[in-house]
Amino acid sequence: MQPIKCPECGLELTTNIKMSAHWRLKHFRTPEELYLLLHHNGVKPKCACGCGEDLKFHSLKYGFGTYRQGHATSIKNNWGHNVKALDKSHASRRSSFKNDKWSAWNKGLSKDSDDRVKAYGESQSNNMTKENKQNRSNKMKDQWENGNIVPLLGINHPKWSGGVSLLSARCHGHSKLYTEWKYPKLVAAGFRCSRCSSSDTLHVHHDKERMADIIRRFSEKHSYEGREDQQPIEHLIAEEVASYHVENSVSAIILCEKCHGTEHKTLNF
Repeated sequence: MQPIKCPECGLELTTNIKMSAHWRLKHFRTPEELYLLLHHNGVKPKCACGCGEDLKFHSLKYGFGTYRQGHATSIKNNWGHNVKALDKSHASRRSSFKNDKWSAWNKGLSKDSDDRVKAYGESQSNNMTKENKQNRSNKMKDQWENGNIVPLLGINHPKWSGGVSLLSARCHGHSKLYTEWKYPKLVAAGFRCSRCSSSDTLHVHHDKERMADIIRRFSEKHSYEGREDQQPIEHLIAEEVASYHVENSVSAIILCEKCHGTEHKTLNF
């Protein structure tokens, strides 16, 4: 078996699994980036139907697909022997993508908003045995841990709505929260990460109660209905959240940015 050479440091390893582990742990980069450097000169391949979209990455072993899901019908179909019809379909699809008119039928829909999505989800669930569900769950877990599935962060996330909410930003940036809760914990920890002792970019991590849950608990006590200006309510909630932290000595530990990222793998620090 021909060894695989790391494009970053030149280390040679015998299997894709070993190289993937080395690439992630040593260079902190994804398997997709490694595959692109090894086989595509760092350039992402595009869907063969001509839509211009990036292809889905599967693994170091299988690489990228040939088509985006559902796009193969533009090229391979029951009337594919008809060259004129094929060219017409291909041109129409390229035009739709170019003009941003094409989209998947279920884009933006959920089981709560569309009965068809709900029915499809239930049919898939009902047709699977308990063992099959567990196997699928384990497989997806492995895909996340191996880095084959990369979370969509920031503006790329389908629920992106413009950034950190004003309420969350107010609560995190409240002066009382910092001076009476965060700063004393930083002093007690000697301004060092509790995991790796680093002093770079320190965060105060809630290790028991989630900050989001605390904010939600206090925000549900107030109503925005009928108010033209929401700012006074947000200021009041931020004050209550800060006081709650101080009065109840909410538990937290000091982590550097890197260690904090391991606690929240889907957050974009």
